[in-house]
Amino acid sequence: MNDAKVLSDVAFPADSGYLSLLAGNYNFKVNAANTTTTVINADATLARAKSYSIFAVGPLASIEPLVLEDDRTTVADKARVRVIHASPDAPNVDVLANDAKVLSNVPFKAASAYLEVPPGNYVFKLNVAGTATTALTSPSLALEAGKVYTAIAIGSTATGAANPLDLKLLADR
Repeated sequence: MNDAKVLSDVAFPADSGYLSLLAGNYNFKVNAANTTTTVINADATLARAKSYSIFAVGPLASIEPLVLEDDRTTVADKARVRVIHASPDAPNVDVLANDAKVLSNVPFKAASAYLEVPPGNYVFKLNVAGTATTALTSPSLALEAGKVYTAIAIGSTATGAANPLDLKLLADR
């Protein structure tokens, strides 16, 4: 960040959690692990009293940043969750929570608005958009009232992929 190393050896699909930064203009670079080869070089302006997530998405040869403003506002009796499609070779998907469709035709690099849901256990499914073909079924995930989450579809749909399609759940708050 601004040519100072702030993270190192971050393996896929690890996340750093939030870093505390002052408002201002920043240059973010991501290098391929253990090299000086910069694969992402992006500028972002961060506003005061806001939270952001920066994701590295896509295969290494065409990796790019996805910068999103986070809304970490809590609702006392609800869980809040947004969904991000970050699997570069997966087609558009429909997102189901406990077999109820909650999002339709979500393309790569799209992020939903935050959905408010009752607390409880949820099994998420990613179906090929407009079909009953399920590409991924998550394990049961507990979403707690007063918490904010980001669910990210990551990995590859390719047979035998080193990082197969998966769902990563992050606690935003």
